Amino acid sequence: MVDIHYGEGRFPKTHCEVTEDALSGIDRLLAIEQIKRTKAFYCFSMDVKDWDGYQNVFTDDAVLEVPSHGVGDEEARVQGAPAVRRHVQDAVDHVVTTHQCHTPIIDFVDGQTANVVWAMEDMLRFPEGGPVKTLHGFGHYFETYRKQPDGSWRIAHLRLERLRLEIDAD
Repeated sequence: MVDIHYGEGRFPKTHCEVTEDALSGIDRLLAIEQIKRTKAFYCFSMDVKDWDGYQNVFTDDAVLEVPSHGVGDEEARVQGAPAVRRHVQDAVDHVVTTHQCHTPIIDFVDGQTANVVWAMEDMLRFPEGGPVKTLHGFGHYFETYRKQPDGSWRIAHLRLERLRLEIDAD
């Protein structure tokens, strides 16, 4: 087991470990690929503004915790897939976004739940004439995925922690 600590207790601790109760073999590999595909579609659907698709990567009772619109110290906490969709759509529907997520650390709690940490980078280009031109962020998503009755893996909890934020403003 590898303990991963971020900063001074600022980030949750996670373990790189597969327990006896967790998935193994082909089932584990298949679940990993399904989780990766869900996260890829999360990024893609946000960037192309496919809001129905975006909502579908979340469980009905999902919780989203992010810095308010990616800027400032305020934090937004939103619950329920429709509310998550509205919050993100309102924040970035008018913004050209590019999201990259990679190097996941996937820890299966059991055959139905996984905790995942993703390294992330995003670039947001705001419409001309506003106070902010671009936002370039780096950090991690801390997420919990839950397997659904149809076999898909969806995001039940998402928390974004930014390590660095570069803002080009007038």
